[in-house]
Amino acid sequence: MYDDILLFIKLIEVGSFSKLSNITGVAQSTISRRIANLEEEFKTELIIRTTNNFRISNAGTFLYEKFKNHKLYLENTISEVRQNYGLDTKGILRIALPVLLSKNIIAPYLGQFLEEFPEIDLILSYRSSYIDLIEEGFDAAVTTYEPTAKSYKVILLKKFYIQLYATPEYLASNGPIDTLDIAINKSTVGFLNVDGSYTNDFVAVNTITGETKNGAIPHPRIYIDNLINAYELASSHKMMITAWDSLLENELATRKLIKILPEYYFREIACYLVLPSHTLTHSQKSFVNFIQDCYTQIID
Repeated sequence: MYDDILLFIKLIEVGSFSKLSNITGVAQSTISRRIANLEEEFKTELIIRTTNNFRISNAGTFLYEKFKNHKLYLENTISEVRQNYGLDTKGILRIALPVLLSKNIIAPYLGQFLEEFPEIDLILSYRSSYIDLIEEGFDAAVTTYEPTAKSYKVILLKKFYIQLYATPEYLASNGPIDTLDIAINKSTVGFLNVDGSYTNDFVAVNTITGETKNGAIPHPRIYIDNLINAYELASSHKMMITAWDSLLENELATRKLIKILPEYYFREIACYLVLPSHTLTHSQKSFVNFIQDCYTQIID
């Protein structure tokens, strides 16, 4: 009976038996019989048949008004179940990404993702500031800070270890930098945190011995919050820079940059995948798997 009511609602909306038959693939005679069965159930006419078509009766109008929203609710519910719990990989995903951690890690593989999931479209927002997934309507974000809000699910993707680099020309002008004290005194680049505050402090960790040394850069001349232009700064041959190997892979391979004190790192940058706490859609899950695959390929 409920299926027949939905068929009746559709008949009223399209306006004719022939149109409904074309849309549904159900023969006109079958549609007519099912509407007649429904009228028999209610013991009243729902439509008044004419030579060429029909018009709706008072009882039919009452039934239509009562059930038209039920049909919409049912269709929306079916769509949500398919999207949230089924294998329906389609729609638009809004993703926030930091430029620095996308350049060599995510961006080269985005075309492959779109090819694998042709019905998923992406809106990418490149930024390094704080992100409110819920307020700003993002489906996922990659960040360099760990959100504290309980409304998010947070996955650690990778930790990067910040080291020192310089051009051969810089080293030729300034002599060998083979001790921690020499390196500290020649450093000119400080760090800006995500909230805009800056710091000169560091903890130097010897990866061979495990020894640590706290210190501070004596006189930073430049504070940066993004290492995307690290090589451009170094190519002036006037300063050392901080970064990590995979970010400077090409420059290190071609000897445009040389790692200084390779046994030390001076800071950690953790990279997180931030997701809403509710059940993910299949499209979101597909993109999460893609991001995790991108980060597992990094050799650092």
